[in-house]
Amino acid sequence: MDAIFVTLPKVCANVRKQSKSTTTALDHPQKKHYPLMATESTVLRAIRVRIALLVCVMAMGCSGPPEGFVPATGAFKMADGSPLIDVQSMVRFDPYDPNFIDDGTAAPDFTTPQGTSCTAWLQADGQFVLTTHPYGKVAEFGHYKVQLVLFNLKQDGAKVPEIYRLFESTPWRAEIKVGEKNEFEFIVEN
Repeated sequence: MDAIFVTLPKVCANVRKQSKSTTTALDHPQKKHYPLMATESTVLRAIRVRIALLVCVMAMGCSGPPEGFVPATGAFKMADGSPLIDVQSMVRFDPYDPNFIDDGTAAPDFTTPQGTSCTAWLQADGQFVLTTHPYGKVAEFGHYKVQLVLFNLKQDGAKVPEIYRLFESTPWRAEIKVGEKNEFEFIVEN
């Protein structure tokens, strides 16, 4: 029973002793033998196996987006064709059913089979790249209503009318398709 309750300092000291000589405790009958004691190489092997398993598990989680998710980019422009610049905003693509007759009171449904909500930061030059959590810079195919969520309403509210900021009233629509170049352009009219 003493061999089962070997303390860590004893094990480490014994391993150091064994590593200094070419013989083991079994070769010397006068040395006490601990049958459950792990050697240094056994401990290192166990550590290597655990690290390899951890890397495999992490690699499975980093396999990329599922089927049906594709890159999508775009730009916002003013009615005169100039880019919508210096607006601090987030772009939202929320799924909707194009066959649903929208009377202006429909709320977004984030779990529809028509797609998955995705967002993008509006860059200073009016460009954006859509991202879908947790898959990265991709968006799921489907039909979307597009809106701008302003961070500084006092500063940017005059540039972007309220109609473009609400899901219920936005006139912007987008359809993301698999196998096609999904580049969108939206016009802000004052």
